[in-house]
Amino acid sequence: MATHEINKSEDHTPGATPEIERRLRRLYSHMQPQMEFTRRLEEQLLENKDAQTARQPAPRLSWALRWLGSLAALALIAAMAAFAIQSLRPGQPGLPIPADLPASATVVPTSTVTVAETEPPRSLGIAAAACNIPLAALSNSEVMPSEQQPQALAGGGTVTSGDFTYKLWLACGSQFSRAAQGYRFSEIDGLGLLTRWRYHGPDLESQYPDSRIVEYAGFEPFVVENGEAGPVQNNVGAASLLGIQFPSDVLPDFSQVEVKLRYVVKTVAPGGRIGGAALSFTLQRRADGYYPVNVQITPLTEQELSQMEDQPTVTPSFPLLNAQQLYPELKTLRELLDRWQMPLIDEAGWLHRKTQVEDHGRNDLYPGVHEYTTDEWLLLDDNRQVLAFIYQDHTSDGRVIQQTVAEDGQARNLTFGETHNFVPYRLDFGSGLYDSALQALHHDIPVQPNVATLDGREVWIYRFVDQFPQPMDLEGIHAAGIAQQETLDAHSGALLTSETYALVVEGEPRLLRRLTYLSIERVEQPPAEMLALFDAPMDTYSPPPPQGKAPPADFDPAQSKLTLRSIPGDNFTRPTFWYGDLYAGDYLLGRVDFGFVPGGWCDRSANGLRLAFNHITQLEDGGSFARLHWLDLRSPDAVQNPLPDLDLRSPVAWAPAGERLAFWACQAQENCGLYLYDVTSSELRFLFNAPPLSQPPLWSPDGLQIAFSTTDNPQQVTILRSTDGQVIYTGAPQDLSSQFAWVNLTQGMSSFGRCENP
Repeated sequence: MATHEINKSEDHTPGATPEIERRLRRLYSHMQPQMEFTRRLEEQLLENKDAQTARQPAPRLSWALRWLGSLAALALIAAMAAFAIQSLRPGQPGLPIPADLPASATVVPTSTVTVAETEPPRSLGIAAAACNIPLAALSNSEVMPSEQQPQALAGGGTVTSGDFTYKLWLACGSQFSRAAQGYRFSEIDGLGLLTRWRYHGPDLESQYPDSRIVEYAGFEPFVVENGEAGPVQNNVGAASLLGIQFPSDVLPDFSQVEVKLRYVVKTVAPGGRIGGAALSFTLQRRADGYYPVNVQITPLTEQELSQMEDQPTVTPSFPLLNAQQLYPELKTLRELLDRWQMPLIDEAGWLHRKTQVEDHGRNDLYPGVHEYTTDEWLLLDDNRQVLAFIYQDHTSDGRVIQQTVAEDGQARNLTFGETHNFVPYRLDFGSGLYDSALQALHHDIPVQPNVATLDGREVWIYRFVDQFPQPMDLEGIHAAGIAQQETLDAHSGALLTSETYALVVEGEPRLLRRLTYLSIERVEQPPAEMLALFDAPMDTYSPPPPQGKAPPADFDPAQSKLTLRSIPGDNFTRPTFWYGDLYAGDYLLGRVDFGFVPGGWCDRSANGLRLAFNHITQLEDGGSFARLHWLDLRSPDAVQNPLPDLDLRSPVAWAPAGERLAFWACQAQENCGLYLYDVTSSELRFLFNAPPLSQPPLWSPDGLQIAFSTTDNPQQVTILRSTDGQVIYTGAPQDLSSQFAWVNLTQGMSSFGRCENP
């Protein structure tokens, strides 16, 4: 779940910058490390251009992340829109995933599932004739970037409710399909939703500090919390573009001649300020596709607004398919999982689960800790509802690294000083695997476990693979996708191991994370010291100390591969700045304040000795400014801030040789353009006068030329001499001669990806 915030002075669109996406993702950081791992992967996926959108809706996470995400019911689903986990048995190396994993969710092909004759053909989508409203019906601020915007509209409009304005449209576009993933997935090929809401009430930030406007959305009756925006000021709002989607276990029957649907968006601001709207329509099935008819947008009634925001209020207006009848594999899996878990969860009382966690990625929740144990005590009622829980993480030497308790409608993180609402939830240890299998089958991908032997027992291994549209950096690995491997006992149904792998572009898959059940059992009650946590005070957040050994006195970091571990500086959920712990191999070089953006888009000099980065300071009024900071890795505590009056507008770029930096900047809102700075002589040169760009300039290999690309349509490339700023080429990228073969302005960059290698 994520929402894009819209500031008072700007309209936030799906082209949001990655650092904003990362910040918004972190707003939903969970009190548990499993969510931290899921959030971490999502952040990095969002750095891929194809993954960015105005909102990544919760119902359609990719399959590998879905396993991590769909176990929300295990700990804090209602409390924090959290993602819970599967645990497993420790100490096992795990069955290796071969490097040539197929791009499917199966290892052994399964027999074809016979589908009822009434099910519509998979190719049947929105009828072209139904998409008869041009995009011109939208204002410019509502149009998405060209690579994401729909081709046309099929009905919708604008209404006002309370202090809010809502714009809900049926959108037609080739990006929506059953074959797609993420926000593009749609039950109806070619049809999606374009929604936008905006708050027009009084500023409430001073009255309700740190408050947000919470959004609830979905097709009735599946209207659930979907994100939040803030601060609560006039003109704040959010937008989304997504396919026709339902919760993972809801399978609408679109074989009917007519299916009535109602999509609801409700927003709740502090002080009882509530608004909402509904887009109602009927899908008529005809020979050439589906036609939305009777499309209407209406404000919600007072009765609808007063009903509980995140609970179904009506029965579905559309027929549903029975998943286990449609997919017999699911019935077999469900029966096996229930054989194991029902004796554990079918009676009221306390349940204790112990899990071993191995995290081999960028764990910024517990920096430097790669293995720890999780203890959970869950209090169940007769309906398998979790009424209260106690949660604790600790290292092998007994050091407690996190504690969380929940009861009586409130969850409290005692370690990070956070509180959230807590709503009892129904416990199902097998929901994650079951939902992943259902989603794969629903995408027409067969699901069949691989039967193997592990420690003398027969096991079933399920594999789910996400192939990226193009390779990307994930947890510091150049990956082509993610694979999730789940192992359970073939006879008892007990979940044994859960492993997440990065599919390396060239090389063997790399283990990112392994969860292992140590034990799960009924207990009379938790130990007395654990029960006492319900009455324990909360600590205020303080960053954990750096972990690692100092380098020897003669250590030279110049050619070492660096690792950057980011840690929230002053607040775990909404930090205003980030620390970064710099490591060269196993040596801790030091901790650096990188400002508002983790890593600060840092760049490493060619000789490997220096880092330069943008240190961004966030202001209370929502504004910010960026300054050039740089450091020598031999003394990282001595961070230099040489240009306090120059506002950087792009990441910095080191020259291939020498000590010069190139970047776009402005001075007092004037003198905007391309600058060069020499860290040895402290000389600052204004090289080229032009509106500043957001991408760093590109140096030629000999350092004599600098190239940059404008965002104009059509795109233009400009090449300058670095000695005097003289323009030596301006033109289209495709017209560049062979002497400019070094010009590659399409490469992306993460907030820390250019720090690690010289």
